[in-house]
Amino acid sequence: MAHIDVLADDVDLDGPFMVEGLPGVGLVGKIAADHLVEEFGMTHYANVHCDGIPPVAVYGEGDADLRTPVRLYADPDRGLVVLQSDVPIHPRAGEEFAEFVDGWLDDNAVVPVYLSGIGREKDDAPPSLYGVACGDGRS
Repeated sequence: MAHIDVLADDVDLDGPFMVEGLPGVGLVGKIAADHLVEEFGMTHYANVHCDGIPPVAVYGEGDADLRTPVRLYADPDRGLVVLQSDVPIHPRAGEEFAEFVDGWLDDNAVVPVYLSGIGREKDDAPPSLYGVACGDGRS
């Protein structure tokens, strides 16, 4: 059963944006999420649990504290949440994980931002950058 364990009850989120950092093609989302958490010194807000998350523990450089591999970090001053994942979600659990996260987004008025790469052979030309928007989002 998927659930979120909130660790920082004192963090007040008011309709933030969330950058999704699941490992994917080119690790684009993962790299961006890791960078945001580190550069902004974000608060470890919650741990995400789901059957599709491999049963592993992770720790950071210079930090012996064990953590779950999928976590939420928050920066309420910036209106930002980051879903940071150190592992991929098992494909068979992808739908359950997506539905669970989508429900959490709706319940907390969170606007998701998904980042991904496009697989292609490397050549001399610089890669193109694309953006896709859907829904009625906000600016």
